[in-house]
Amino acid sequence: MNMKKIILAILFLSTLSSCSTLLSKLYGVNNLKKFDKEKYNHFITSIEHTGIEIKSFYADTTSYLQIRNLTKNPVVKKTLSQPVQILYFDKNEKLTSIQANCYAKGGLGHLNWNTNGRFNYFIPTSAINIKKEYLSIKDFTACYPNKDFELNKDYTIIIYWSLILKKISKDAISTVINNIRKFNKSDDVIIYLVNNDKSLIRYMNS
Repeated sequence: MNMKKIILAILFLSTLSSCSTLLSKLYGVNNLKKFDKEKYNHFITSIEHTGIEIKSFYADTTSYLQIRNLTKNPVVKKTLSQPVQILYFDKNEKLTSIQANCYAKGGLGHLNWNTNGRFNYFIPTSAINIKKEYLSIKDFTACYPNKDFELNKDYTIIIYWSLILKKISKDAISTVINNIRKFNKSDDVIIYLVNNDKSLIRYMNS
């Protein structure tokens, strides 16, 4: 499923009731028409990350296709097409765990990112099997040639998020931070928050 269909499906689900405004608020669905840097900055400053190194940037409109094309596996490609993703890279810089919105069960206004107890561990159990993918952190950082990535920690986490799905994105980030603290990994981890609004808005309006 391409990005436009994914976002349209999410927006459609939020209108299946006469209480569509309420549903949209519950799940934090925002039909953005353009990238809003002020809202982006406000979201970033709202993230609590005491003791955890977190860096953030917003991606251009080409990186989405580059990320998807890192694999030919249709399941992994679908996962890398999701609006909200969490990618864990281990001490050898290998991708070892993928989480995405499509694998988190829904609740009242929230997605349960700990579906099937995946976040009962560090590194969380991957939502899909990626043992044969052999993707490294450098495969992903190469898609952002103008960004400097510091790979000076034992673990690197990339979280793709969007203001279109603000509430779901914030829940994903909070789940990651709480998991890091639970397993006392604050000093061993660096998180990159990558906003994909520009790509999502482009595909929504194409």
